[in-house]
This record gives sequence, C-alpha cells and structure tokens, in this order.
Amino acid sequence: MFTPEERDRTRERLLERAGLDSSVTAAAITGSCVAGGGDEWSDIDLAFAIDGDLPPALARWTELLYGDFGALHHCTEAR
Repeated sequence: MFTPEERDRTRERLLERAGLDSSVTAAAITGSCVAGGGDEWSDIDLAFAIDGDLPPALARWTELLYGDFGALHHCTEAR
C-alpha cells in the first residue's frame, strides 16, 4: 500500500521506463485515475502497446516490476 503521492510518483516512473523501452510504442493511463479521478484507494492502471514479440516484453516488464518496483502479484494474458 502506498500514499496517493507515492502512487503518482510510481506511475510517472513506470511511464518514464516505458519511454526508454524501444518496444513500447504507446502508453495509456486507464482506470480510476484517468482525468484526475481516483482516491487514496486507487491503484495504478496502465496499458502499453508493444511492437514485436509480446513474450519477451512481458518477461522484461515482469522482471522490472518485481525487481525495481516490489510487485507482489500480477496477472498477464497474452493473446
């Protein structure tokens, strides 16, 4: 759990990392925090467009989220 300020900083860090990943061609903030929404219980919802093979990108981002951001659980669905 983190404060709204920590959540916002974490979201910005994730978007910065996405900007450095050449396979990420677009990013979108989704969920309750769109357009200034959300509250102290809101989580971080992001969607990325990936150019190229999805499994390597998922592996890279999973490692990043667990290693650099302390993720505890995730769910991915590759189609």
